[in-house]
Amino acid sequence: MNGILRISFILALALIFSGCKPKTQTSGPKYGESPVSRTSPVYHFAIHPLYNPAKLMESYQPLMDYLNGKLKGAQLILEASRDYANFEQKYKESKPEFLLPNPWRTFQKDHPAEAAELKVIWETESLINNSDMVRNDIPSAIREQVQKYLIGLHETEQGRVILAGMETSRFFLATNKDYDAVQKYIDRFEKEIRKVETKFLY
Repeated sequence: MNGILRISFILALALIFSGCKPKTQTSGPKYGESPVSRTSPVYHFAIHPLYNPAKLMESYQPLMDYLNGKLKGAQLILEASRDYANFEQKYKESKPEFLLPNPWRTFQKDHPAEAAELKVIWETESLINNSDMVRNDIPSAIREQVQKYLIGLHETEQGRVILAGMETSRFFLATNKDYDAVQKYIDRFEKEIRKVETKFLY
């Protein structure tokens, strides 16, 4: 399969997995290079709990710092989860304003033994890769800023280093048309297996 099911409508990730990648130095759980303004709203950016907290911080805090250095009118805080059950509960309750679900390819790379034990009982046609999701009640000005800076990451050396730390090549824009294959999959899934929960704000 070329990708993984996604439900967002803002961005898609193209994941790359190289044996060697630049290591981004982080000093711990910081939330940006400058203090968060008391007048600016703070939004949580929840990342799937594939990594332990230290690895998560190493991989994704540089992105938060980069975005916080550019965003006007808001700041982002990296949010970790104890486990997948905790992450899924946050998703169901639409708590985080921004969300990055679990990319299957990364799981295969970092947990080959566990991935090898899984059995394929049903295979879909190729679906879209993973996505960056934003809650639909977030102001459009904030959504558009985050979208703009994520899409342009690969255009600068600093951005490419950040992307390499996340094992991601670049971000792409997504449109409703991109989800046609996903909708077909959901329709078949609901017909043959069960209804899909859809009461989310993403």
